[in-house]
This record gives sequence, structure tokens and C-alpha cells, in this order.
Amino acid sequence: MKEIIDLNDWLLEHPARVLLAGELVLERNDQESELKCLPCECREKIRLLCRELELHIPIDFNYLLTFGLGEPELVLARQAGVHFDFFGPDWMEDRSIFPQLADADWDSMRREANAACAASLLELHGNN
Repeated sequence: MKEIIDLNDWLLEHPARVLLAGELVLERNDQESELKCLPCECREKIRLLCRELELHIPIDFNYLLTFGLGEPELVLARQAGVHFDFFGPDWMEDRSIFPQLADADWDSMRREANAACAASLLELHGNN
């Protein structure tokens, strides 16, 4: 998480004041539309971080990366049909995010996310 926190702090201090209007929330596939209004230097730093995250987060997971005045966040997401399960392990803020992602038990997270999505589907269809 250290890299995400450091980038958030840098963005908050940037002369263009890019985060004073609120939050910037990015997903794996929609970065360009979110980044186009930012200064080039900010876009490049964010893109570099996202590219590195995408090397460590399996393709069947999405992520929400939030920058802003509050605490920055990295939340993982897994889709089953039309349902999503969002979750965020307890990242160690003082450590690099990349070894934490490398050490993550992705198979266990898949099972948990699939079970949560299945439970949501059962609840939804059970109420009809």
C-alpha cells in the first residue's frame, strides 16, 4: 500500500490540485476516461502504478483504486454473472503493495467471492 499512499500524497500536493474536487476512482478497464482531464505528469504516474498492479492482480479480478482527500484504497472485485463481490484484504500500509499481492491466496479469494455471489443470487431469486 505504500506506493498507493505515496502517490495519493503526491497528487494531493501537486500544483494542479488534481484531487481537491473529490475522489478519483479507477478500475482495471476504464482508466483513460478518468485520466484524460489530469495533467500529463499525473496521468503517467497513475498509469505506471496501474500497469504494475495489473501484473500482480489476476485478470479474472477487477480492482477499484481510490485516490482523494480521504484514505486511498485498493479494493478487489470479482464478478459472477451480473453480481460483483467487492473485498479488500487488510493491506499493510507501511509495506509495498506488490509483495502483498504476490503473497495473496487468489484461489481462496476466488472461492470466497464466488460463494458470496452465489449467496446473493440465491437471496435475490429466493425472494421472487
